[in-house]
Amino acid sequence: MSIKKYLRQSSPGTGHLSINSYLLRRGHAYPSQALSVEESALFTDVDFTRFKLKQCYYNAQTLMMEFQDNAEVKYAEGLAANNTQVPTFHAWLSVNGKVVDPTWGRLRMEPKETLQVVRLSHIMGTLPPGWEYWGVEFSCEDVAIAMVAHKSAISILDDYECRWPVLHGKRGHVGAS
Repeated sequence: MSIKKYLRQSSPGTGHLSINSYLLRRGHAYPSQALSVEESALFTDVDFTRFKLKQCYYNAQTLMMEFQDNAEVKYAEGLAANNTQVPTFHAWLSVNGKVVDPTWGRLRMEPKETLQVVRLSHIMGTLPPGWEYWGVEFSCEDVAIAMVAHKSAISILDDYECRWPVLHGKRGHVGAS
């Protein structure tokens, strides 16, 4: 099932406030598109091995802070899915609308004795077959405000501690009207 179809089925009526209905109205799909040589060069010095699985908000937000002076790079939150799972709330970076995901990528399961998952590569523009990303983008300033307010990396969309400021229009995403 596509993420857009999932959002349509899981969003309450237009009178209700939810992350899914917000994403359906304000989000967009991210295409599978290779990074240009210039875009790839932005990440040449990034050590992607430092990013841990299941830490998408921390991974994407801390990486975003390394690109404070680059308007091409945005922090994105929304839903992501591969061809075997239900869409999952997730965070990644967007470079000119292309996905750079420091958390997910091609994985390999090690032998049963170790039960380790080894990440073989990260998502750098081109999505594996059957993968989808749908979300909204935030500026580096939005990320910094959220990280300082919480002294941690958390979901900006699902900021329940501050009573969901994005959903209530108190903080917007890039391109919000």
